[in-house]
Amino acid sequence: MATVPPATLQRYLNGRFVSFHLSRLLPAFDPFHSGIVDSSGTVPLRFPGFDETYELRLGPSASSSGVVFTLNLQLPILAPGFWFCIHCLMRDDYVALLSPTGHGIFYSHPDTPRHVPDFGDSGTATFADAMTRVEHAEDLIARFTGTSNFEGQ
Repeated sequence: MATVPPATLQRYLNGRFVSFHLSRLLPAFDPFHSGIVDSSGTVPLRFPGFDETYELRLGPSASSSGVVFTLNLQLPILAPGFWFCIHCLMRDDYVALLSPTGHGIFYSHPDTPRHVPDFGDSGTATFADAMTRVEHAEDLIARFTGTSNFEGQ
């Protein structure tokens, strides 16, 4: 049985890992969800033109406290609308997308790299050095779906 490659969305602020707040996370996916449906913080996502229902699994802390430390994704997710939403998060809130299965580390907000933790000593490569800027949603969509077609959602 093949394993599904993982990716992680991580938010940073002033050199620290910080939580996603549901009040900012879920609106990025409107109108593709109907909220948290269970105590495990599962949010089903449905995109026009795609039969598959994707799930954001936010964890119990999302239901109880309204925060999520990281957001783990199972790839492939082929709906362009999903990646458009991810780009919105990356653009607005110092969020980086870590895809260790050969895709890389991506950000969109120009100030994101200066907010990530500095894991290197002086003179050595840092986490921010490995990051690639994705300026347009279409670029992220093309990278993760293999198509540049996106009919603005």
